[in-house]
Amino acid sequence: MKLKIIGILFVFGAIVFAYSQTSEKPFANAADFPRGALIYVQFADLPTFIKQLNESKLKQDYLESENFAQFENRHLALKLASRWQEFNEASGFPIDLNTFGNVSETRAAIAVYDIGRLDAVFIAPVNDEIFAASQFFQNQSQFEETELEDGTHFYSADVAADRGRQHQKLVFTNFSGRFILATSEKLLLQTLSNINGKSPKNSLADEPSFKNLSEKVTPHTATVWLDQAKLNDDYYFKHYWLAGNIEDLKKFRAGMFDFEMSEEKWTERREFLLAETQTENDEKINATGANNLSAMLPENMPFYKLQAAANKPDLLADSIENSLYERLEKKRESRKKSWNRQNYSYDNFYSSGSDDWNNYSYLNDDYDKTIDDAEDAGVVEETKNSPEVDAEKQFRNDLQTALAPANPQIVLTAQIPQMLPAPLFAEFRKTVIVTLRAPENLNREKLENVLAAKLRVQLTITDSAAKLDWETKIENNKQWRELNLPMLGWGISYSLKGDKLIFSNSAELLKIIIFSDKKVEEIQSETQFDDLTIIRLGEHEKFFDQIMNTLAKETAEDVSGDFFAGNIGSLLNVASDVSRIEISRNLFGNYLHEEINFIFKAENY
Repeated sequence: MKLKIIGILFVFGAIVFAYSQTSEKPFANAADFPRGALIYVQFADLPTFIKQLNESKLKQDYLESENFAQFENRHLALKLASRWQEFNEASGFPIDLNTFGNVSETRAAIAVYDIGRLDAVFIAPVNDEIFAASQFFQNQSQFEETELEDGTHFYSADVAADRGRQHQKLVFTNFSGRFILATSEKLLLQTLSNINGKSPKNSLADEPSFKNLSEKVTPHTATVWLDQAKLNDDYYFKHYWLAGNIEDLKKFRAGMFDFEMSEEKWTERREFLLAETQTENDEKINATGANNLSAMLPENMPFYKLQAAANKPDLLADSIENSLYERLEKKRESRKKSWNRQNYSYDNFYSSGSDDWNNYSYLNDDYDKTIDDAEDAGVVEETKNSPEVDAEKQFRNDLQTALAPANPQIVLTAQIPQMLPAPLFAEFRKTVIVTLRAPENLNREKLENVLAAKLRVQLTITDSAAKLDWETKIENNKQWRELNLPMLGWGISYSLKGDKLIFSNSAELLKIIIFSDKKVEEIQSETQFDDLTIIRLGEHEKFFDQIMNTLAKETAEDVSGDFFAGNIGSLLNVASDVSRIEISRNLFGNYLHEEINFIFKAENY
């Protein structure tokens, strides 16, 4: 069962191990496939890919991981294994990765047309000798043979799919130097028509979004194309395959992902065609500017993110607010704007005691107070001119007044977990570093007043005379400002170091940053980008494992403890050879480019 599930996952787009390859017609395979596919995957060298996959340590580590152990017992995995077994029973022999590899010369591709039924077409170049040695040729007597008018022969077998509730076909042929396997005669005949050139504009290569994105991608080891607009409306994708919010994917029309491997790193390049044209950033981030910022961080910082900040006051406000005040602020959940009984609890309708029915024997003044209460019913979210909303607007406006003259360019946000002695648990020390083009124009007095006023609101200090005083700290000719809250045991601080404005919710972390003078060239991206996220996996044992193991002990009977410490932790162990992950994004009108680099530890190459 394990090999079947792994085979399915990797055939339909998994992590890739092989050598890169290009050709004069990089997407020639797509011209053979009928239009209407949801997913398309092509391999530069399928036999080599399968061989290296089977020999890889990553595959073995994943098969032994807690994440896979939990996955193979879930509905999706059981359904996939069941459906694959139905195809095996129809063919009379096991169809797995090795079966596909043995019937391919080099390049191969597969397209999926229906996720629920697993309707698909697989095409690979093949010569007569390879085909004659394949399981399909040797077992063709178990299939029904059909001859077309042009003399083409194909072989089909009935598939009792979904426990007999659906009827499909398993159809294959060796045609024009290609092995073709399909799950319906219709798909097979459409494929043959495309190869014969009898169906112009009916191939996948003619699909507008495919054609558009394929012009931007140079295929390497494996390339995946998705019709995201159709997937967003697909029942099985939304309910079984998708792990996140479908609303986040509606901004994408289609996507193409390309995978490449070298000894030092794996690279995944993603091109997205957006549903709507987006506003591009005024200025991009280059590797030099990014490395200057990252060099200021402690070497054990497990996560940080850089974003282009020019003319983005909301980005700056969100970054500062989330890093300095997050632990104090509790945002209200959005309520549905409808009069709905679900907005009320059981106790709002039914009494909890045997004599409480007397409470409803007459209507007192509570009826007039609550029956038409819009907030109680969940119709309104929050009064537009409430003190909270006014204070938030004032904070953002004043922060913009203080920062805008200094012309912010890049904002870096980072955080590092810190285990605390019992009975305390852990805290996240956070920092925000902003690159300023004109640091001499920073309105520091205004900035300090804004930060203190925000803190006063968070602490519900209503006395306008109450002061939160900033203090200047100096050590080894380095200077910073602190606003401490001794009664709570923490505070906020900031410093201006050259053209870098540094904020932190931890004075200790701030000092480490301003005293840093190292030079590093950690970021390897050769292009400019709008934002970049760095995840240092080498630190997971120190931070992630400690926190999650503590959680697991405290929640021994809670599934969440096992999920984080076991499931997610096992994935980190699978990726133990990866030193860090770089994720960069670039927006160009109605296109979004993402690049993900998995960079190995030096001792592994």
